[in-house]
Amino acid sequence: MVVTEQPLVSIIMPAHNSERYIKQAIESVKKQIYSNWELLIVDDCSTDETPAIISEYSMDPRIKPIYLQENIGIAGARNKAIEQSKGKYIAFLDSDDTWMNNKLDYQVKYMIRTGCVFTYTYYRVINENNQVVRLINHVPQELTYSDLLKSNSIGLLTAVIESEILKTTRMPNIPHEDYAAWLNILHKGYTAKLVTSILANYRIQSNSRSSNKIKSMFWTWRIYRKNQHKNILLSVYYLTCYIFWGVRKHT
Repeated sequence: MVVTEQPLVSIIMPAHNSERYIKQAIESVKKQIYSNWELLIVDDCSTDETPAIISEYSMDPRIKPIYLQENIGIAGARNKAIEQSKGKYIAFLDSDDTWMNNKLDYQVKYMIRTGCVFTYTYYRVINENNQVVRLINHVPQELTYSDLLKSNSIGLLTAVIESEILKTTRMPNIPHEDYAAWLNILHKGYTAKLVTSILANYRIQSNSRSSNKIKSMFWTWRIYRKNQHKNILLSVYYLTCYIFWGVRKHT
């Protein structure tokens, strides 16, 4: 089957004091083989050169800046862009990560061909100098709500979702907001499916929110208890699975 349709993809990029890497992130979008996209960059009240860089790139009409007058946090910034998005699909790319140039082309064609509404892919972990640290390719072929409770196998920068689903779900204003959003989506009965290719680069920085594993486990526990409303015994079970699969995913 030959797929010729190119539905609009809305790419969500929050940015706060991102001058060091945001050019690389934007350039990786501009180099996409798939051309029918809009990039909504939300400047979350940056105090460095980020707004100027965004303004420079907005000469491309597909790049649509949103400048916030006060800092509302990463979940709020993403939701602001989701509200203004116009695409059939929504994808996510943070301002320090990058995509392979065939990312959207490969993934959207798969979604059109199969009718899948939520996909994710393998990805590489890179450091501050763009060196590859490891591959994330030990993830399930598909994920239901029950599966995802045991491990967050969906890298935010790899996810592509039909916009109608996200516009009725949004991201809660809590740490690990993407994981909570994926759980809320799959809880409605959707299944997320893996596109088996390495299509993105996730950057680890020394000051990143996810660099502290103890905090990360605490945030996950709060999602089980406060966001997904699981009892203590189930939360202990799912957190144990989460830790086990997290170790396996990164080895």
